[in-house]
Amino acid sequence: MRRLFQEATTIWQEDGLVKLVRKTTKFGYDNFIRPLLPTHVVRYNGVLVRASRVGDSFIPWRATDIPNYEDALVCGIRRYVEKNDTVVIIGGGWGVSTVVAAEQVGKRGRVITYEGGERTVEKIKETVQLNGLSDRISIQHSVVGQAISLRDDSGGAKVVCPIEIPNCDVLVLDCEGAETQILEQMEIFPRNVVVETHGIYDAPKATVLSKLSDAGYDLIETRVAERRLLEECMRNGIYVVYAKRSDEIDC
Repeated sequence: MRRLFQEATTIWQEDGLVKLVRKTTKFGYDNFIRPLLPTHVVRYNGVLVRASRVGDSFIPWRATDIPNYEDALVCGIRRYVEKNDTVVIIGGGWGVSTVVAAEQVGKRGRVITYEGGERTVEKIKETVQLNGLSDRISIQHSVVGQAISLRDDSGGAKVVCPIEIPNCDVLVLDCEGAETQILEQMEIFPRNVVVETHGIYDAPKATVLSKLSDAGYDLIETRVAERRLLEECMRNGIYVVYAKRSDEIDC
């Protein structure tokens, strides 16, 4: 409480009373009112997710549907995942990447998603069920490599060494800084790798590109992770890299 009072005092002194009232209102709604409201299903990049609350559409800083959610990561999955593929995703988020990959692989394909956050795992499971794709998805409550920045408590998640990642056709990494360790230590050689870089967590684009090259991959394209968060992504070094196994590059 003392810390909050000090922060409020600083905002008042530096930005004025109007800014303090706005920030206080936002803090109060997000932390005390919104958690009590009924949940609401919306669409993130076409995927059904229970990510909204009744009343969010009336709140200026709250989004409902997000058509371009994780647009670069989702685009990479839609572009490079083929029918009947096996896809491994490390870092599940809301489960959007998992569902998109499952749609791409079809009924005979397989998606394995690793997520270290206990509550996040439940969100992914809910998203998978909402979209009716449980038949081809396996969700593992596991941390692959080092847990650098989980969304919530691990709750006893299993720790998986990168050398234990199963063989797959496409590997998707969105694991908040653990990307470089995984690329260094993995012993699989997927056809394509889609990686979200995180400069803020010591996994900048240059390092990821170097690790991919060392692992035998050629760069296809690099994109900013989310266009709607352009400034934030550029400030924190959040990009998505598409790479292809060197022996798969077209001449």
